[in-house]
Amino acid sequence: MLHHSSGLLRLLLCALVWIVRAAQSEDKITVIGGVARSDTVCWTCPSHITNAACNRWAPNLPCPLNDTVCRTVHVFNTKTMNTLSVEKECIKPSLCSSNNVGCETSDDGNTEICISCCKGSLCNEEVATDDATAQRQSLNIHSTLQTSHSEGCLPTSSLLALVTIRFLTF
Repeated sequence: MLHHSSGLLRLLLCALVWIVRAAQSEDKITVIGGVARSDTVCWTCPSHITNAACNRWAPNLPCPLNDTVCRTVHVFNTKTMNTLSVEKECIKPSLCSSNNVGCETSDDGNTEICISCCKGSLCNEEVATDDATAQRQSLNIHSTLQTSHSEGCLPTSSLLALVTIRFLTF
């Protein structure tokens, strides 16, 4: 029984940590048209030929509930620095790890693609044109991902499932 109680205590402590973090989070939940959305708003557009055109086109809608990070993909000519395309979207934080951001030049050296991510409403107004800028714009995502789980606690979905199971079994 003691082992069972210590497991429950640890589970409750993890739940408390999750509740406190959720209360401190910048991401609040909004329901629009019956769909849960976060309070994060990103500039979003399908492929446009300039950053200004993308930002003008972008609807001012909150991101879907779990897509709380803004990602920008900028493709440009390395010789002229002219933009070839800009795409902006809301995505899950896990898709913006340090391995998924930065710039890469095409094999022929004529085109470069820069991917950057940021957290915060309308944080992706500008586009990156070099690796240092893409990494710098993405810094707040990397630090958030590294501290998103408490030591020894389960991810939120697993934690909630276990809490539900525990309460159903008592």
